[in-house]
Amino acid sequence: MEYTIEEKGILDLMGRTDFRNLSKGDVISYASKLAELHPEVARDVLAQYPQFVDLIKTALSEYRQEIDKIIESDDTSIEHYYTYTEKD
Repeated sequence: MEYTIEEKGILDLMGRTDFRNLSKGDVISYASKLAELHPEVARDVLAQYPQFVDLIKTALSEYRQEIDKIIESDDTSIEHYYTYTEKD
């Protein structure tokens, strides 16, 4: 596939030769750098990711689930601690 000059510039910034096989981590990392690009280039980058919003929602949902598990674990630990200390 032949890329435009802007697309080639984006690929150079990303250190890639094409837009295939991007991981979630790659997309999130690149998304955090969009503010550093010219608006036209940022728009072209986003055009390459038709499912970008869904990917971000999925990643945030997964992070929230992990945070909820951590909080639940902490709550359980605190309950055990109070139960133990009240026995004395």
